[in-house]
Amino acid sequence: MFNSKISRILSILALFLLIGLFVWFIILPFVAIGPGYPSPEYLKTWYIPSGVHGYRIGETGSPSPIFPALSQYSEYANYTRRKSDDRYLISEWYFDDRKEFLQAEAVLYQYLKEHGRLSTVQLNISEELKIIDRGLMYGPATFNATKYESEMTSGYFMTYKDIFGPDNYFIVYHGSMGLVNLSNQTQFLKTLIADSYPSGPRVMVGGLNE
Repeated sequence: MFNSKISRILSILALFLLIGLFVWFIILPFVAIGPGYPSPEYLKTWYIPSGVHGYRIGETGSPSPIFPALSQYSEYANYTRRKSDDRYLISEWYFDDRKEFLQAEAVLYQYLKEHGRLSTVQLNISEELKIIDRGLMYGPATFNATKYESEMTSGYFMTYKDIFGPDNYFIVYHGSMGLVNLSNQTQFLKTLIADSYPSGPRVMVGGLNE
């Protein structure tokens, strides 16, 4: 009788443990994270990978040497592709206020219009996501992005919204450095985009608004 009660208690404890682990690892990542966590200092590098297969990371820092200082929470990193002289840039700006995000988006769009050529394109990174599959639920594999071409850099701007809940916004740029034919570089840029692409059911991905 005593052993039977102990067994039932242990079974109940084991059940609660399993439920706790399920909530911690499966549910919490997709539940809105409260203000201040993760911290803006941490989030400013959220979509800048420290290492990508086939690429070497070089200089990093803040603010971006090419684009306006849109946010105090920003970072950039330079990459080179192995067995190639091609150079790449990933820049990220993080915002925890919708008004500041919209203002920065407008400032950036005007700056890009004055310094290069802009257009809206549709990107599909489904094949790239398959290659780096980590068992995560990614955002949409096909999405609109803002194509930017200039003499200094050419690439794609994207916005990621409400990843952790309301009021968190990212502007992310993936581009090639120098005067390049962007169509020849798009495949490599899609690899960089996929490597740091957001996961979770809340993901909202798009290009820049004017």
